[in-house]
Amino acid sequence: MIKKDLLAMKKLTATKQMIKTAEENPIETKKIRTSWGCNHTETKSKYARYFRISIEDGILKVAIFSQNKLQQGDKTPIYEVYCNKTKDEYMTYEPGEDKWRKAKIDNLTYPGITYLYQSENWQQDKDRKAVNEYFETGLNKDIYAAVLDFQAATKKDQLQKKHRSELEEIDEVMREVPEVPRNFNDWIAKNCFREIMFYEPESKCHYRYPRMYCTHCKQWMDTLGFPNRPEHNKEGKCPRCGVNIKYKSWNKQKYVTDETDVGLLQRLKDNSGWILRSFNCRIKREHDKGWENYEIHVFEESRERLDDTFRQVEFFEFGEYKYTGVDRWCHNCRRSHFSYGYYYYPQEIEKVVMYTPNLKRELRREAFSKIDFKKIMKGRERKRVDPKFILRKLRQHPYIEYIQKSSLNILVNEIMNDKEDMSLFDNTKLKINDVLKLEKQRFQRLKKLNGGCRTLTALQYEQQTGQKVSDENISFIETVKVDVKEVIDITEKTGMNLERTLNYLKKQMKIEEQSWTDIFRHYKDYLEMAAVFDMDITDEIVCRQPKLMEYHNRYAERKNRQKNRCRDKEVDLKYPKIKENRKKFKERFEFKTEEFEIVVPKKASDITREGRLQHHCVGASDTYISNMNSERYFILFLRKRSNLKNPYYTLEVTWDGDIMQYYAAYDRQPDKEKIKAVLDEFTKQVKKREKELEKKIHEAEKRDGLKGVRIGTQWEMYRA
Repeated sequence: MIKKDLLAMKKLTATKQMIKTAEENPIETKKIRTSWGCNHTETKSKYARYFRISIEDGILKVAIFSQNKLQQGDKTPIYEVYCNKTKDEYMTYEPGEDKWRKAKIDNLTYPGITYLYQSENWQQDKDRKAVNEYFETGLNKDIYAAVLDFQAATKKDQLQKKHRSELEEIDEVMREVPEVPRNFNDWIAKNCFREIMFYEPESKCHYRYPRMYCTHCKQWMDTLGFPNRPEHNKEGKCPRCGVNIKYKSWNKQKYVTDETDVGLLQRLKDNSGWILRSFNCRIKREHDKGWENYEIHVFEESRERLDDTFRQVEFFEFGEYKYTGVDRWCHNCRRSHFSYGYYYYPQEIEKVVMYTPNLKRELRREAFSKIDFKKIMKGRERKRVDPKFILRKLRQHPYIEYIQKSSLNILVNEIMNDKEDMSLFDNTKLKINDVLKLEKQRFQRLKKLNGGCRTLTALQYEQQTGQKVSDENISFIETVKVDVKEVIDITEKTGMNLERTLNYLKKQMKIEEQSWTDIFRHYKDYLEMAAVFDMDITDEIVCRQPKLMEYHNRYAERKNRQKNRCRDKEVDLKYPKIKENRKKFKERFEFKTEEFEIVVPKKASDITREGRLQHHCVGASDTYISNMNSERYFILFLRKRSNLKNPYYTLEVTWDGDIMQYYAAYDRQPDKEKIKAVLDEFTKQVKKREKELEKKIHEAEKRDGLKGVRIGTQWEMYRA
């Protein structure tokens, strides 16, 4: 289709009937409150779109008018859609913007209406009939629907030709996907949803007891002799099958639904890798049909092709392919996901409830094939897991089956939660105790203690050094989650063994009444500072200091004094103008009342000391000191006259005496109203001094014929 020829076709403008209809059915505006608690304006009308058509030289022209424009008296269409059925082509022209578009009719915007689906399309019967005859639908379709069907079919053919190689590659993979197991839906219904215990209301008949029905074991049972009376929406366990259930009164709801995502892992038919499939599953039970019966809907949403190491190679979604109106497997379908208030497009299968009955057969060639997959995938708990992560972990630790059979549950959980230390394992060995780098005796001790990586580290240390670690201390290690390797690093510096170090620190925990984390941190700091001050940390008196916190604080104070002296020297050298201009600053800001006095710093280090004593940021960074050095803002000290050496308030002021901020220790403001009154008086005094200075300048100007200009804090005099 040639654009110039299309624009030469007959012009279609709004008819009187269309304008009259638009005036009789105006746009209605209504404010509504959504379920999210937000106010929302909804605009709707009986008709959103108005159509006129013409057919010339085998080309259909559809002029589209909007309710909004017709109400304003505008007769021009907002879009003109051109269709050529013989060439399978379509184009759209927007007269107002003088632009050509390739969008389908459903992707064009129609301003003024919030929800188009609430409105109808206005058209004449003769135009509707002509469009259906043109497209040879054999039906009496709406003009909008007929044009959209033509465009969707055209788009589908175009895109399939354009992306044929991509589609063929996808279809080739899909042909290798095995069938779903026969019992798949039944297994989902029994193992993936929250189980419910429906109970009947109590009967007035003394000889009939209310009954309960468990959705898991599908058994009716009497409540007689049942220890806990059923209560609506309470948690419990089925007395027959022992599964966790939720109680629901038989007559308190019309229906009950549940939803979950289920994963299915299968080997591809050509043995080139794995396919991980994700199914969205929903179950519904209705009171009228009896709670024993249910409807289950299973829809496969996505697939991941995995390599032999269980890492993603390709991701597929089932949905509309590239705006064609065709649902199929593709890499990026039009279907989107809504979560936390925004749309997102997942590129991998997230956590799912894993289908486990087929895993032993599918994974029979893997080194970990004999593991209890139902337990490791948490199938008994109906919990969502990341199957790829678990399978990669099993591949990384193929001996985990034997760890599991040894009842080392803590160690198994740490491995499966990615909290293990790989250096503790030797994958080249065959026997499980050799894999864990333990002699048989210590391996039996590990089993007895049901230890994790911390216990394993301690036992390996005991084996390597010959230094005994007691069961009591191993229990302590697991209870308070001691980082054993960190403690071993400390023992290498002090010369003490692990047992003695733990006993010493446990004693200090009781003395200081601190947690393990705090006492160990303080002990490390203490040893570092002791080494800096040339103390021999291998000496028993130093490394097992009975007064740990006292010496820690003493060393910290000494270290801080050295650090503070260096800081004070640094700022005095870097910002010398604070000292040089003190006389000028003092003349400007000096202020006294009966109770308070404002003091000007003598040098830059006075500000850093003030910050340390007041525990605020004025001396911690160079910002405030630099501002005073460049005479931009000024730091002053408000002191009580009864004790001028003791800091009270720290001020930041301008040259004109305006207060930027004022804080006491720890950024607090004691006696705020009283101090504010003092500072207001201070500001007045500074401004009064400025006026007196200006008066002197003006007198000098008159006397000497000079002109005075203030630049920053200085007055410059020059001859006019």
